[in-house]
Amino acid sequence: MWKKSEFNSIKAYVEHNTGMSEAELLNDTKNYRIQGLEKIRKRLLEAVKNHTHITCVGDYDVDGVSSMAILSLLLKYLGADYNIRIPKRFTEGYGLNMKIIDEITDGLMLTADNGIAAVDQIKAAKAKGLEVIVTDHHLARADGIIPEADIIVAPEAFPETSDFDGYCGAAICYKLAEPLVKDEKLLQHMKVLAGIATVADVMPLIWDNRNIVKEMLSIITNKSENLRSGLKALLLKGKIENPVTTDISFKIAPMLNACSRMFDEGAVLAYNALILDETEGIAFQSAKMAVDIDGINEMRKQKTLNCLAYVERQIVEENLTEHNPMVVYGPEIPPGIIGLVAGKLAEKYKRPAICFADGPNNLIKGSARNYVDYDIKALLDLIANKLVGYGGHKAAAGITGERSRYQEIRQALWDKCDYEAPENDDEYLLEIKSYEVAHIYQELVKYAPYGEHNPMPVFKIRDIHLLPDNSGQPFRIMAVRHIKFHSEFFNIVAFDFAEKYMAIKENPKMDENHIDTLYGTIGLNWYKGFATLQIETTGIEFRKRCNEPTAFAKILRGACNG
Repeated sequence: MWKKSEFNSIKAYVEHNTGMSEAELLNDTKNYRIQGLEKIRKRLLEAVKNHTHITCVGDYDVDGVSSMAILSLLLKYLGADYNIRIPKRFTEGYGLNMKIIDEITDGLMLTADNGIAAVDQIKAAKAKGLEVIVTDHHLARADGIIPEADIIVAPEAFPETSDFDGYCGAAICYKLAEPLVKDEKLLQHMKVLAGIATVADVMPLIWDNRNIVKEMLSIITNKSENLRSGLKALLLKGKIENPVTTDISFKIAPMLNACSRMFDEGAVLAYNALILDETEGIAFQSAKMAVDIDGINEMRKQKTLNCLAYVERQIVEENLTEHNPMVVYGPEIPPGIIGLVAGKLAEKYKRPAICFADGPNNLIKGSARNYVDYDIKALLDLIANKLVGYGGHKAAAGITGERSRYQEIRQALWDKCDYEAPENDDEYLLEIKSYEVAHIYQELVKYAPYGEHNPMPVFKIRDIHLLPDNSGQPFRIMAVRHIKFHSEFFNIVAFDFAEKYMAIKENPKMDENHIDTLYGTIGLNWYKGFATLQIETTGIEFRKRCNEPTAFAKILRGACNG
């Protein structure tokens, strides 16, 4: 069921979600301060002068590899002696580990997108005589213990140290680099990386994040010649023109993330793509790398679909829709895919979901995702005595357990979960006419970019007649599962709706050329320099045919027969 939201304008809706006034949204000129960055800049310049080796340690996701790319470009620009170290996803896991500490013999260690919780690892690094600088955007450990690093910049952990505490790791790295880099072209490339990471890491698009992402989109659209060739090749492969945030979150971010999801050291490929510039190397290398990364992402997509099909059968066979959270187990699901499966299940079944797969040494590895505001980490706290280990936050968590105790763990999760499904979580902002869509779009552009903390509003549109295109059909199937419809004022894209529409076409009681009610978001579809208004539907209802005579017709027929 859909219901009307409490807001009567786009302005009121955006102001409520962002916590910003219209004036702040449209003209934010504040110079945002992050305490500690100046100390790091000074120390990096000293290290360059003294030829001190710098080891940068990141993470394997988009934020992590973007952070490493920004630091690499900065340190190369400064003339530093440095190397980049990205943890191996499957054999090492997230963040700093003792193996990395053992590898570093001397000098300065600089972390990005990790480190604030690595108390033991940093203690070991200091014991070796290393200088340690931590930049991170995560929370400190629950016990409040802080690493003994020489400098720590972590706005999320210490919000009083920054004018804004919602940065991702790459954005902090960009803010570090900005005053040091006088090459405007290089600086714009760094800002694009920071913007991509901000969207990919689902950071709030408010205050300074909003500025970074707006400028990222503007640079890609208007100054793409300033980007390095590796990133340009990825954008070209993704067919991205005049991008919006969903182009980043659904095209570029999955391509970059796929590398580490499918291969233990895959993040290095993503990192190399972000720093590669053919003016410094072999021609055509960027295009080949983009093809390779896109191919890996296609492998990831197919693997995800196969794993979803497997657990969907399990859901039916074991009647798992009766339980919260949704808990599934696929022994051979790759560790880089279980989080995607859990996220898809949470979205589809509108409840928290956990996907387990086999790990080494008779263990199972699980990935948990919340739904709406449910605290999945708090649920795991309640069954901690049944787990080998776990960690995460309210929205997502990782779990390790003994394989022989899977049924026991699942039952404990069901017993302790107090999740209650919301009565109605589908809201639309306004009901509009088809001919008003173009005008509404212009107002939407004013408050862009949209994303976390500034969601794109959904609109309700009634009575849409579909029109045939050059093929004579009012629709076009896309990638087997999806479908695009054509109407007078805009096109309509419905994901995973192709099979349902074919059933509607076969139903004599349904009018396949007439949409009764449509719910969706408004945007533009760019193709070879031309833009078309497009609705991405979140709900669609086709009209039933009126085969039965109306009440008036029945009376008239009776009068004639009499």
